[in-house]
Amino acid sequence: HGPLLGMLPALMARFSDGDTAVRQRAVSTVLGRLDITELTEHIGAIVDRIEDADGDVRRAAALWAKSKLEPSQLGRHAQAVARGLEDPAVSVRRAALEALAKVDSLVLAAYTAPVVKKLDDEILSVRLAAIGVLARLNSPALAPHAPSLVRLILDPEWAVRAAALSTLRVLEVTLLATHLPSVLLMMEDVFDGPPLTIRHLTLDT
Repeated sequence: HGPLLGMLPALMARFSDGDTAVRQRAVSTVLGRLDITELTEHIGAIVDRIEDADGDVRRAAALWAKSKLEPSQLGRHAQAVARGLEDPAVSVRRAALEALAKVDSLVLAAYTAPVVKKLDDEILSVRLAAIGVLARLNSPALAPHAPSLVRLILDPEWAVRAAALSTLRVLEVTLLATHLPSVLLMMEDVFDGPPLTIRHLTLDT
């Protein structure tokens, strides 16, 4: 990587080039050929590409952040990562959520509002990823969003209903009691799927 590292400042400058093709090549080269340890000084500039005008660049930046950054690094750049939640591309929205799911729960609490909006996403994998983020919260932080999770008990997808119910188990008993009537309705769920049935989850809850 010696010669490429020598070109890194010039390549990073191309990340904001007005020519889409130039940005694409620069991002592809840097993220595809250099290790995270060689890019620590440029994490902010890379993650900022999640807002790039080009979908391929946004996707590359979001997937890189999700797969390469440590939780502490993601925490420092959570605001930039969270901007990917509104992206028109499913892969970017999902990657942003999966990245946020790795950050410290105290940092994550600041971004729960845009995450909760993704519970209504039309794509199943995005809804599940959003639930996965909320599952990282402790009981007090999750409590204000419990009604949104309870609403998912009526989701047409079994996986979403099960994930929502499982996440509600994080709530302390006194907080969960408020939603007990809705939770108990899951005893009558019409479809049980592997690996745990919704009725079993309901009983455990």
